Amino acid sequence: MFPEAAWNAPVESHWQPVVVREVRNTDAVYGLATREVRFNLHGSLQESGLAVGQFIALRGELDGETLMGYFSPITRPNDEGVIGILCRVDAKGGPITTLLEKARPGTCLHMSGRFSQHALQCQPR
Repeated sequence: MFPEAAWNAPVESHWQPVVVREVRNTDAVYGLATREVRFNLHGSLQESGLAVGQFIALRGELDGETLMGYFSPITRPNDEGVIGILCRVDAKGGPITTLLEKARPGTCLHMSGRFSQHALQCQPR
């Protein structure tokens, strides 16, 4: 967990539902036990507005337990309709990686972008 997260925790109203679009195995590109998870934004022309270095929080439930993790987007701020993250899917990635490894297209998680100067933008441009 990033140190800033403790004092800059996401406000409940800032969470947005996001649906997994695809999960890509990136072992050959980024190293063993890595995946790129891409999420649909609410509109096909919507942009996240979040640059690499800014980060988002993801949360979801697995076996009745709420899991949360923090990730930097690897998609461009102006990519339309999608936001992607790179994550580890082994023990070094933390508890949420179990959830992300089991995620399939259509899986719904919640995302908050309140960990930078800009909130996750949820309106079409």
